[in-house]
Amino acid sequence: MESIFTGIDHPVIGIRNMEEAKATYEKLGFTMPPRGLHAAWGTGNWCIMFETDYLELRGAVDPIKGAQKMKPFFDKHEEGMMGVALATKDAEACHDELVNRGFHPQPVRQLTRDFELPEGTLQPKFSLCFLDQEETAGLMSVVACQHMTPELLRRPEWLQHENGALGVKSMTGIVSDVDATAEAHANLFGNNSVGRDHVAVNIKIGADQAIRLTTPDRLPELHPGLDFLPTGPMPRLLVVTLRVASLTATKECLSAYADQWIERSGAVMLHPQAACGVVLEFEEH
Repeated sequence: MESIFTGIDHPVIGIRNMEEAKATYEKLGFTMPPRGLHAAWGTGNWCIMFETDYLELRGAVDPIKGAQKMKPFFDKHEEGMMGVALATKDAEACHDELVNRGFHPQPVRQLTRDFELPEGTLQPKFSLCFLDQEETAGLMSVVACQHMTPELLRRPEWLQHENGALGVKSMTGIVSDVDATAEAHANLFGNNSVGRDHVAVNIKIGADQAIRLTTPDRLPELHPGLDFLPTGPMPRLLVVTLRVASLTATKECLSAYADQWIERSGAVMLHPQAACGVVLEFEEH
């Protein structure tokens, strides 16, 4: 059985304050494009762009509609990862294949985001297929995302980050039952894409990205030195690992956070308090 996803399109990070989150990630050395607005949802986002993927920081803009949209997440978690958007070339075909495999996705819907540029508002368009969270085994909220206007989202100056980040390499989360999780994802991602070792379920997505799911007690085996967990119940996505060109340059950029990182060979991890509830790991490419 083959995978129906072509990669990790973007991790989604829930934030409580839009402006504070923007300032936080700017201090971490990320270039922040203009704000996006989901008018239908009352939410906004900052999308930290890389060549083929990105990080989305999502928060409420409308104090009523947006706050209600974010409330189910904030009822359980302080801040941090809400879920993941998986890339697909065809959201309708992805929906149909999910149904064929016994899943219950929502009908495909179209989303237009207002992208608030200085020269005026652009409207990137997406075709989205939301999966049933009960069927995503530790991945929290999952959506298959087809970009209809990708050229509107990436400008060369938005892809250059002082910390040297190049893109999303992997995500890591915690679950209570690794064996059951492996079985569920063999159907979702395809047998050839899912492996199980003594530590984790390893899901290969696309050419060079992965999601790893393990139990809390085995988490330090995947991320040595990681002995702290953000608050909130399981299952939970915790870590985003970013590829960087030079770890030396990254550490120089993050030097003000040296008391909040853990270093291992070839990588540094930032404490979730430094990055809106997410453990950010920078790994030399």
